[in-house]
Amino acid sequence: MCSHRGPRNENPFRISMINGKFANGETATIETRLFTKDGVELANSSKQLTAQTYVMGINSNDDGTIRGWTNGGSDTLVQVSDDQTDATPTHLKNGFTDTWYSYAENGKKHVNDTEVNGYSYGVDRRKKRTVLSLLPGMIWDSSLPDNGDWTYDPVNHTITKDTIINPGGISYKLKFTIKYDGTQTVNENRYTDVFIPQTNYLVNDDGTVDLGTERKSKVYKSYKYTQKLYLTKRNVFPETNVNGQLKAFVSKDLYTNLGDNDGKDKCYLYHSIESR
Repeated sequence: MCSHRGPRNENPFRISMINGKFANGETATIETRLFTKDGVELANSSKQLTAQTYVMGINSNDDGTIRGWTNGGSDTLVQVSDDQTDATPTHLKNGFTDTWYSYAENGKKHVNDTEVNGYSYGVDRRKKRTVLSLLPGMIWDSSLPDNGDWTYDPVNHTITKDTIINPGGISYKLKFTIKYDGTQTVNENRYTDVFIPQTNYLVNDDGTVDLGTERKSKVYKSYKYTQKLYLTKRNVFPETNVNGQLKAFVSKDLYTNLGDNDGKDKCYLYHSIESR
């Protein structure tokens, strides 16, 4: 018998349900049998346990402020140059594309806002649904990288994806590509924050969402215009004898800082050698 911190319990050991094995409210039966050293059963009992799971959302402090989530590094602070902006340059260029990330983590509902406190236990087995509400200046193109398995709703301008995480997993990250229509502003003096509202649900086995698991937050990144710079480097090499004539060679490298749609802050190298 166990009398540690609470009423006596016929099971002298602690039991924890495995993450991702049960949905909230599902039950499991624990059977206990007592045997002699010769294998003779002396007693048995059974106890039914009910699973209590958490929800999925963005983890933050429970203080009434929706902080949201960003992937970090160059995926958060994005510097764009002349190739990604209009002629002004005060807007992202029409047709400019950029990679975005979404994230959700197992956790307990906040009391003061709609995010979660992250926990490493209590993960529900059901599918996890992510709904992102795209901004008016964003174009959805299912042919772009990482977009094929999202579902687009043209009426509400949202994208949706259901995710199954492996037992033991407590979070997941999703990837998608956004195309801009030329109306998103940028600034040379400061970063401009861009937020995409995110809603998370658990999905019942019949395909309906469990509205009681709804959590709302946002994912974001920031853009800043940086003027394209050119740098020319010249080196004069030692004289060499070419067909009986002494010649000096000049090497000229032109570096151009670009950040076209297939990568940020790329460096293109143009190399030429001139004889003197």
